[in-house]
Order: sequence, then C-alpha cells, then structure tokens
Amino acid sequence: MYQGGFANSILRFMTRTPAEALKGDNLHFWPYGINGAHEDNGQEMLYITNVLIMQGMKKDGLPSSY
Repeated sequence: MYQGGFANSILRFMTRTPAEALKGDNLHFWPYGINGAHEDNGQEMLYITNVLIMQGMKKDGLPSSY
C-alpha cells in the first residue's frame, strides 16, 4: 500500500471514500493508474484523477525517475 499522505488524500477526496488508499508495486499504482491500454476508458475524470494523484505523489517526494 502506498503510504504518501498527499496522494492518498487526493484519492480520498476524488472518490469521497475516507478509507480509500492507493496500492501498487514497483511499476504500477491503482486505482486510477492507467497501467495499460485496457485501463484507458477514455473518460475525462480518469485522466484528471490520474494527474492529480501523480501531482500528490510528487508532493509526497516520489521521484520522477530513478
């Protein structure tokens, strides 16, 4: 489970679910991670939420690349 406070707060705000938390591995995150073409449903809210979570991850200190 992802422990960063900013990204998880954004997820909770966007989903209106107080206990929601990001999950992931060393390459992907979910929910709202677009981890492959099969997860891209073309909905604007998916893109907005994905970008906001990524911004939260940056604010949490996650580097852009290794």
